[in-house]
Amino acid sequence: MKLLVLLDNVTSDGDGQIVNPQTGGMNEFGIVQVSITGGTGTVKIQGRLSINMPWTDLITFTADDSARIALMPHMKANVSGIAGATIRAEMGA
Repeated sequence: MKLLVLLDNVTSDGDGQIVNPQTGGMNEFGIVQVSITGGTGTVKIQGRLSINMPWTDLITFTADDSARIALMPHMKANVSGIAGATIRAEMGA
């Protein structure tokens, strides 16, 4: 399993780096885990098929959690509403 860090101890609103998690075909799934410590915040995992397409929200987290999600060629995490929190998000693909 390939491990990708989407957010690395983020303390302000914004986008994380864009990653390409796919390891083979288009029907693969991955696991995302989010840690929100010391406050509150919202993490949206977003994806798109190509640079010509808009970002689409795949799943939203407001607390520590993990989920199985479909992988897309371009993925990122978006953080908003941070209030005193440090946020980390990782994806296993």
